[in-house]
Amino acid sequence: MKNKLLTDLQLVFWQSLITTLLYGLIVLTILGIGLIVKFVWNYPADANNLVKSERVVLVRDSNGLVHIIEIDPLMDAVAESETWFLPEGRRDRSVSRCGAIGRYQIMPLHARGFGYKIKDLYLPAVNKKIAYTLMGGYLKRYCGSVDKSLAAYNGGHRQARLKNSHRCRETRLYVIKTLKQYHRNLGK
Repeated sequence: MKNKLLTDLQLVFWQSLITTLLYGLIVLTILGIGLIVKFVWNYPADANNLVKSERVVLVRDSNGLVHIIEIDPLMDAVAESETWFLPEGRRDRSVSRCGAIGRYQIMPLHARGFGYKIKDLYLPAVNKKIAYTLMGGYLKRYCGSVDKSLAAYNGGHRQARLKNSHRCRETRLYVIKTLKQYHRNLGK
């Protein structure tokens, strides 16, 4: 009698487990179809025109969502903020008081890290390549936060980790100025 009761309980257990799994599978299938339909219905007809720039950075934020950041308008804003005070012809040969070189104000340490010599930073193509690579890395590291990426570009990772009110004055002003220029560039 005891063995029959045990097998009846086991049978009920397995039946309820299989029923629960089947219901769960049906619900997941319905949800999956719903997500596919939602994506297809919400996909814009002119999706190819959403991104004006050829160079983009795809970043995943803390919620797992993927964002597209156009890097050309951002880097144009960086170049404008870094060398705004110089006439156009002298921007590629500029050197800051802390030793950053060129239109994008790349530090010699970064040039050596990418395998270039310091004199290579005066070449616009090299300066631009390093700047784009650095900014792309910062955007990925800081989950697409343009604010934190600009702070890291200007003042290093320590400045990026701080809240804007705790950053040094120079970095705070740089981020504000560059963000304004970036938003103007996006509107073009």
